[in-house]
Order: sequence, then structure tokens, then C-alpha cells
Amino acid sequence: MVRALMAEAPGLHVRYNRAEKELIGTYGGESSTIKYVGRIDAVRQSNEEDVTANIYVHESGHAVVYMILTGMVPLQLKSRVANSYAGGFTLSHQMDSTKKSLLDKVKIYLAGGLADEQVFGEENASVGRISDRLETSGMVADYIRPQGYDHDYQAVYNAEHYPRKMDWKVTDYRVEQMMRSLAADTKQLLLKHDRLLIELSEALNKLGRLDANSIKPIAEQHGLNVQIFSEGHLYITDYQSKLN
Repeated sequence: MVRALMAEAPGLHVRYNRAEKELIGTYGGESSTIKYVGRIDAVRQSNEEDVTANIYVHESGHAVVYMILTGMVPLQLKSRVANSYAGGFTLSHQMDSTKKSLLDKVKIYLAGGLADEQVFGEENASVGRISDRLETSGMVADYIRPQGYDHDYQAVYNAEHYPRKMDWKVTDYRVEQMMRSLAADTKQLLLKHDRLLIELSEALNKLGRLDANSIKPIAEQHGLNVQIFSEGHLYITDYQSKLN
């Protein structure tokens, strides 16, 4: 069981007996108990049921919106790991950067924290959204400032070198407006696919990890047309057919 824990083996289920300070693992139909002290508490913090339930929903939120917008199945979802942090949703496919894909990525990143709100209530939404919000704020600022995708702002507002330095404050309100609008759009996507979000979260809660072959049928049962692509697959517009 120790080897399974360290390898983050699929199908491993871990719970804690606080009174006896025991880690109880079930793997391959067998149960084992490990006494924990000191540093092992860091493992406990990443595996307690309330903590992991929050992570399951957060990561499932990312995955649901990812599938809706790209039609691709995440290669893996996980949140039970044998160290002091929980690893979850990652973009396992490459996304060609375009106006549309940048906005889609913002929604995918925002979806984790918004799923927290939807399932657990706004007052119980965790601060695990911080890195997602930092990332998306930068993406929206770039969308407006250097990339010129907003028709009302065509100058590069993050130009730094004097005498070309521009006033970022001119575009700050537009960045905030876009973030609010994209968050609202993402909320609607999650509300529309609420049952998929719940079922995916419950499956992750039961197994601790889901691969693409486990995720795909769940998504299809809820009306999504999704495909499995290998790691590193490039998600790109069909430029060739559009040219012809």
C-alpha cells in the first residue's frame, strides 16, 4: 500500500483515523494501516475528505468547460497525491493562440472557482482560485493592450519605453468589464451543465483519479460530443480549409 500511495496509483482510496493517528488505505481489494506522525500531517492536509471534495469540484469545473469549448477530453483528472499539495487539472493539449482560443482559455481557468460557488455556495468558495484569477487577468489585459483584439483600443497600451510609454489606466476599466462578462458567460455554461459537473465530481471523489477513457462516457451521457486526443495535440483552427 505504501508503494501505491507514493506512486499515486489509480484506485487507491485513503482516509484518516484521527483518534489513532492512522492512515487507512484500500488498494486492490486489500486494506492497510500506517501510523503517521510529524511530516505525514502534510499528507493528511491534502487528503481529508472536505479538502479533497472541494478540489474535486474545482478541477471538475475546469474540465467541464474545457470539454464544452474545445470538444477535447482532459487526459487526466486527479487530486489525491502523496505529498503536501494537490495536483489537479492541467491543459494537456496545446491551444493555438487566437482571439477565440484566448477567451476560451480565460473561461476554462475561471471555471474552477465558479464551480466552487455553484456547488458549495458563494460564501464557501475557496481561495484556490487565486492563481486562476491572476492568470486570466493577465490574459485579458494582453487581449486588449498588446494584441489589439478590442476594436476600441488599437494602440499597444503596455508600451514601456519613453517617449512611447502609455497610460495603462485608460484600459483598466475595460479589462474589468471583460473579466465580469467572461465570468458571467462561464457561470451560464456551468449552470447549463450542472449535472455533468456533479457527476464528474462524484466520480473523481469515488476514485481519486480519472483518465480520458473514464471521463469521455460521462461527458457523452450528458450530451457533449467529445474526442480523446494524445498529449500535446494541437488545437487549431482549420486554416487550410478556410483558405481553399
